[in-house]
Amino acid sequence: MSATLHHSRRSPASIRSAEAITVGSPSSDPAKVTDAICVAVAGDVTVLLEDDDENASPLPTVTVYLIAGVWHPMRVKAFYSSGTTATGIVAGYV
Repeated sequence: MSATLHHSRRSPASIRSAEAITVGSPSSDPAKVTDAICVAVAGDVTVLLEDDDENASPLPTVTVYLIAGVWHPMRVKAFYSSGTTATGIVAGYV
């Protein structure tokens, strides 16, 4: 499987703002598309990426394993509780 990576002009090391994500709550979607995400406890995170169609059936979600304490550059527009085991999810913006 190949993937196209979109890089921002700034690295995740230059995160300027962040918000906690509570997966499964009505307000679990980030305020805007993320530049990176970080988790406090490693595990799987199920997301809808920026270029994926939220109206598709079935939803083209992807589940990825993330290690804790590291900013992972990901353009995420929605988080899903199904398949998510990581906790302490934070959305970062550059």
